Formats: sequence, C-alpha cells, structure tokens
Amino acid sequence: MSGEFSNAPGFSTFEKPDSVLLALSGGVDSAVTAHILRQQGFAVQGLFILFSNAHEAALEKARQAARELAIPFHVADAREAFEHAVVQPFCQAYCAGRTPSPCVACNPLVKFRTLADTAARLGIPYLASGHYARVVQRGGAFHIARAQSAARDQSYMLYALGQDILLRLCLPLGEFEKDDIRAMAAEYGLSSAEARKYALSRTAATPPSLRHAALQIRPGILSAPRGKTLAPTEASLTTRWASAGASVSPTASLCSCAASCRAAISSLPLQAAKCMRASW
Repeated sequence: MSGEFSNAPGFSTFEKPDSVLLALSGGVDSAVTAHILRQQGFAVQGLFILFSNAHEAALEKARQAARELAIPFHVADAREAFEHAVVQPFCQAYCAGRTPSPCVACNPLVKFRTLADTAARLGIPYLASGHYARVVQRGGAFHIARAQSAARDQSYMLYALGQDILLRLCLPLGEFEKDDIRAMAAEYGLSSAEARKYALSRTAATPPSLRHAALQIRPGILSAPRGKTLAPTEASLTTRWASAGASVSPTASLCSCAASCRAAISSLPLQAAKCMRASW
C-alpha cells in the first residue's frame, strides 16, 4: 500500500466538496472506495447499474451498502444496452471459436457510458469505480496504468475508456492490495467485509442470445495464437449452435470480470456456469 490515491485531475476540496458518482455494486471494493473518496473530501453518491435480471440480489446488496455508507443511491437500467453491446457479441465470438472478454467491451460501451450519462443528468462532475487500476497523465493525455497490486490489476479491462471518461475518473483502489481493502472494510464495520469471491449460479433469466445454445463440458487446453500450448484447463466448452448445427471448441478462459459482467454471463445453463467457474 503506497498511501497515495488515484484522483481525477484538477479536483479541489477547499470550499464546497466536489461531487463524485461511484459505481456501487454492493461488494467490498466499491464500498471501501466510497469511504476513501469521502476521506479525500468528495461528496459521494452511488449508482447501481442493472445489467440483467440476474442482478436482483446484487441490487439489494448495493442498497444495503448505500445505507451503511449513508450516501444517496441511484439505479440505472442498462439491460437492453448490455444485451446488444456485450451479450450478443459474446455469443457470436464464442461460437466462432474465439475467447471473448466481455468486460473489455462492457466498460466503455455500457458501464462507464451509463455512469457518465447519469452523472451528467445529476450534475456530478467526477466518476469513480472500485477497479484495481490507476489513471496517469502523460503528454497532455490520460491513460490507464497498472495497479499497485499485480495480483489484482484490472487495467487491461479499462484500456478502451476514452479521454472524456479518464479525465474525470477516480480509481482509489489502484494503490492497494486486496487484504488492505478487506481490513478497511472490517474497520469501517461494513457488512461486505466478509463477503467471499463471487460465485456463479444458475438463474431463471437467460439472456435471449444464449437461449439457443447447447453447451457441453470437456477437458481442454489453453493455447497461444500460434498454437503453443500454455496450460491445461479444468474444462472447456463445445458449443453447438442450434440453427447451424456447427461445432467449435473455444478455450474456457474469460477475463476475471467485475461482478457486473459475471452476473449476466452466469445466466448461462448450469453446465456452462460450472465450466466457466474454473477459468475465473
């Protein structure tokens, strides 16, 4: 832990506190992020983004976190945008034998777009999330940089964010280890302090794009683009697309997403969820 925080450029707290809209998931990371931002002098408001019907339990956790934090709480419905910008391309890529990374698409196209649009409507100048990454300024432009924690670094899933987001984005957790965050949560008395890693589970709500896919489990390997074998995997998917009857065998290696993308993808059939759990 370095003791320094990643702030949006140009913020000040001399007279009236600057306002920041935080993507609040209900997990320990975003809850502690709210505390850190308040310590820095920000007036924090929370936004829960609804990506799928599988998110109802997470919504209640976010509401509880907002109550514990005593911050204003908002909800934005991004289900339609998520279906078109993330779920459908995910299915198309997977059935073409590629390994899609849904969070890389979701963050610029849905999550942070929704966060920024809501902030604009509320008149809030700054944005924040609980990602483990940093924002740095080089040569007059802002860039995503790796987190202090190599084990938790999430910079790769934010690389596509534009300047309009980066110039006002706060990422306090980029300077911390996960153990630091859990210790802070316990110190602050947050209920999320004891929460464990998000577990995939079957839900009744399957995104429309996934309803016609039959997924089977089989052992597999993780390969580099030129065919070099990197490592075995506990399972991979054979996807049989009902309309075409085609069969491909993509590697079951997905990005270690934030709970938002995982919650929606968890609405795959149970056998697919079990398979993907190995790669997360």
